[in-house]
Amino acid sequence: MPLDDSFLPDEDTLHAPTVPLDGGEGDTGLSAGDEVGPYRLKSLLGEGGMGMVWLAEQDEPVKRRVAIKVIKPGMDSRAVLARFEAERQALAMMNHPCIAKVLDAGTTLRGLPYFVMELVKGIPISRFCDREQLDVPERVRLAIKVCEAIQHAHAKGIIHRDIKPGNVLVAWRDSKPHPVVIDFGVAKALDQRLTEKTVFTEQGRVIGTPDYMSPEQAELGALDIDTRSDIYSLGVMLYQLLTGVLPFDRKRFREAAFLEIQRIICEEDPPRPSTRFTTTDQTETDKIVEARSTHLGSLVKSLKGELDWIVMRCLEKSRGRRYETANGLALDLQRYLDHEPVLAGPPTVRYRAGRFVRRHRGPVVAASFFVLLLVAATVISLVLAARIETQRRRAEDALNVAQNLAAATVSKVNTALHDIPGTSEARKLLLTEGVDILKEIAASSDSKHMTPAMARDIAVGYRGIGDALLDVGDPALAQIQYQNAEMYVNKGLQQDPGSGPLLRQQVVSLASLARIDRMNGDDAASNTKLKQAEAIARRLVAREQDNLEYRKLYVVNLFQQAYSLVISGEEQDRVLVLLNEGMPHCQWIIEQDPEDIDELGRLANLHQYRGIASARLGQLDDGVEDLRRSVELMEQVHEALPADAVEATNLIAARQQYRDHQMQLYKKGGALQLDEWLKVTRANLQLIDSLRELDTQNPEYAQTGAMARINLASLQTEFVATNEQLPAEERLIAGQKALVLCDEAEALLEEYKEPLEAMNADFLAAIHNFLTHIRDKAQAEVDKLST
Repeated sequence: MPLDDSFLPDEDTLHAPTVPLDGGEGDTGLSAGDEVGPYRLKSLLGEGGMGMVWLAEQDEPVKRRVAIKVIKPGMDSRAVLARFEAERQALAMMNHPCIAKVLDAGTTLRGLPYFVMELVKGIPISRFCDREQLDVPERVRLAIKVCEAIQHAHAKGIIHRDIKPGNVLVAWRDSKPHPVVIDFGVAKALDQRLTEKTVFTEQGRVIGTPDYMSPEQAELGALDIDTRSDIYSLGVMLYQLLTGVLPFDRKRFREAAFLEIQRIICEEDPPRPSTRFTTTDQTETDKIVEARSTHLGSLVKSLKGELDWIVMRCLEKSRGRRYETANGLALDLQRYLDHEPVLAGPPTVRYRAGRFVRRHRGPVVAASFFVLLLVAATVISLVLAARIETQRRRAEDALNVAQNLAAATVSKVNTALHDIPGTSEARKLLLTEGVDILKEIAASSDSKHMTPAMARDIAVGYRGIGDALLDVGDPALAQIQYQNAEMYVNKGLQQDPGSGPLLRQQVVSLASLARIDRMNGDDAASNTKLKQAEAIARRLVAREQDNLEYRKLYVVNLFQQAYSLVISGEEQDRVLVLLNEGMPHCQWIIEQDPEDIDELGRLANLHQYRGIASARLGQLDDGVEDLRRSVELMEQVHEALPADAVEATNLIAARQQYRDHQMQLYKKGGALQLDEWLKVTRANLQLIDSLRELDTQNPEYAQTGAMARINLASLQTEFVATNEQLPAEERLIAGQKALVLCDEAEALLEEYKEPLEAMNADFLAAIHNFLTHIRDKAQAEVDKLST
């Protein structure tokens, strides 16, 4: 839960009365002087959408002051309780001097969950640096410590997702500045449930603070946030520590509509730190320079070069160009301090120019024509000036109304997100006020004056609200918002039938409505909408063959159609048609951007689904080859994102499918590839065990680990039984290894017996039966070889 800059009150206010809540203290059941377990509440330090943080004292067995976080009454839904527990688990997993520690946990007399954290006596890192007038090298040393703390969290499988000065508190310890990272309330565990793997991904949502948010995190429905999102936020914070300002103007963010904020984060490049002072007010510049114990010329000189390069590498739009790890950023900062060459080099002119043209292809082409037609345009503009000016003002007036209304809502939503992003309170605010605001925007701009761009923006807003409604489990209301989005897309297309952005939104709207149809059991209506979307996406690709976004849109549509058919098991021949059409486009996208890991993962899924469909149609050889290629691609994705547990579980599933289909091929007369099956199964066992090390409390990891051992034991037993030409001693050792694997599997199942039975008692019983069968078979082979 993010707190404001005064996380810890001044010493003379620690005994002040409890801060009143909106509903009054009576609603909370807690007040100063109350006891929670062995702790006595002193004062309320802060509150957010989900919980309250209290200053408390403990007398026995040790006397100390602590911070207690208690979930709010009325917020104890299953989702919020799960989120609260996730935060506690995230903190409990970590043991680092620069990360706030969890000391205890329990429930109040009213049954409200709480956990106890160490009391962090510090102030936000930006305020600390300015108050102590730390120079640039001292600020860099402090940033290195923060990077090391974040690296520790990443190693434990946790992404913070809300790194900012207010969540990094600093105080003097042993005569040195000591930072402590707090608030893992919006942290995302890298480890996802194993059932949420290759064929399904839940819709995401925007979580974090916009000023410090990475481009991938800013996207509504973002599905793939990894550790490099934290690298971006560390870069923003480092930028602020060095220059005293944020990469993007804070006032501009506060006044802009949310879609504009997204566009800025995803498309605009901030100025380099060393050049930022050219646009900063002189009075403010003087304060910044004084807080760094230097003068302007020296400050600019110290930032220019290595620090510019390091910061801008963190702020790359493409995460593939950022530092891979927080430790990599820390090492480069240390190289700067040691006057050694840094790894972050300046991008080439060709790269900058290519990226600019690629992102602004339309404006670049338009500018070229403008140069050629300048004289003619000047004459025309003089003739039509009056008419154009009137229409422009009318459109701008309507647009300003829309932006102001949207900004008002975004401001409120951001306030809620600032505390606990993604909680029920923030969602309700978005859903109740968001729809009303969009209606006011539409009313302020009648159909005669609404531009296609405005219609598109309103449609995007409705679709975003529909996604949020679907995320909180209300598909009926989500469908209404998707229909509103489609209505405004059609209004825009009436004025500009060939608008690429509007046609793109039409494809997305149709896909959203198709998803609702699928959830409602109307597969026919869903397939009809997806085919309509496919036709539109195909036209966009044909019109602009070099447009990466249009190609991705087309591939995603084909993938969605194939996915539904693979799940249903119907029309597998059509699955092949769809995937054969999509695969060359996907490969072309990767050729244009080899660092696009997302698209590489999609290509792996295309091969995977094609392999499954081919096998179902009796083309088992082709199916096995596609599944083999799927595994190769997923191994590349895993190699690029080694800390991403979702990709790791996808790889485990793909390897199992590949091995199982190879076995089917063998049963139908194919070659026995026991060595290959053993290799694949051992690789899976090693990978799942590495995931279990990151999350020893995850019962699904334990169950998968047990299954991997049973599968390997089965193959070892098969090896013993089918290789009679091998020496008996070698076969005996293999059989004994199979028995050891069975024992390990049984130990895992016993250790996690209760949660596994709660998940699926019948499946657990089936696993035990299979284990007994394999153990008996292996024991029989060992007994035979021992006599």
